[in-house]
Amino acid sequence: DNNFISLQSYLIVEADKTPPVLDVKFDGRTLKNRDYVSSTPKILLTMVDENKFRLKTDTAGITLLLKYPCSTSTCSFTRIPLSSNDLKWFPATASSDFRIEYTPQLIDGDYELSAQVTDANGNESGTEPYQILFTVLSEPGLFLTSVYPNPSSGNFYFSFRLTGNELPDEFLLEI
Repeated sequence: DNNFISLQSYLIVEADKTPPVLDVKFDGRTLKNRDYVSSTPKILLTMVDENKFRLKTDTAGITLLLKYPCSTSTCSFTRIPLSSNDLKWFPATASSDFRIEYTPQLIDGDYELSAQVTDANGNESGTEPYQILFTVLSEPGLFLTSVYPNPSSGNFYFSFRLTGNELPDEFLLEI
């Protein structure tokens, strides 16, 4: 009896219930719905998990879907195979998060990406999958979309839409 201690009421272990955070970037930037992207975007999906003891080291629970342009109004999602040549995944380590790099070849048109990830404990990154609408337009163009606030007696801001697969070497704005 001298060498025995019972800590049942003092030691309580709770399961990890904290969902991971999914960060999605296209060519290094976070998109807003209906933004324009290049026809060869580098899509980086990063799963940030607070649990540093159970790291995500496989693709279990990963769902990536892409809705391609189609002629009907009811286009359906297509699963992106995690074994495809244009997709690479990297397991989480003590110094880096789990990530997926997807570099598709896209044609002009409207797309929708849907992504859902789970951590090593099965916690999903959200109650609903992350979804973003985006447009591919290969033809180069620069369009003024808005000036705000309008009217203004102080500062005002310009919004531009830049399309095409290459950034311009020079840009000149004259007012």
